[in-house]
Amino acid sequence: LDSVNRSSAAGVLVVIDSPGGTVPGSEMLHESIRKIAEKKPVVAVVNNLAASGGYIAAMGADRIVARQTS
Repeated sequence: LDSVNRSSAAGVLVVIDSPGGTVPGSEMLHESIRKIAEKKPVVAVVNNLAASGGYIAAMGADRIVARQTS
């Protein structure tokens, strides 16, 4: 997270294409994304699939962008 604070980037883009994962791992990723979102805007982009843990991670973003078929 320190590198996010020092970065000159205006925001963070998280690209997700995931069939899921473990609940603890997904929760940790969600919490990390929320911490970043406290400092910079975060957008999650779902390419094809964000099932289960992938969806949990996407919910950590400020915005989620997905295709109609994702």
